[in-house]
Amino acid sequence: MAKTKKELGLDSMGVQKSMRLTDYLGDGLGQLPLNIMSCLVGQLTYFYTEKVGLAAGMVATMLLIAKVFDAF
Repeated sequence: MAKTKKELGLDSMGVQKSMRLTDYLGDGLGQLPLNIMSCLVGQLTYFYTEKVGLAAGMVATMLLIAKVFDAF
């Protein structure tokens, strides 16, 4: 027997729901690594510009070269 999914229904404002709780959790778990990497790049940029004293353009070029090198 095939198990059919239950109808989602309407939310408290009368709008049709489009996602289940598991969909929200799965989406959140997918966004977590993206946010961690964005935070790390921001901290590296701050460190290299404020503490080491490199220009922002140089830091951006260095990170771009590292990303391109990592892609290959």
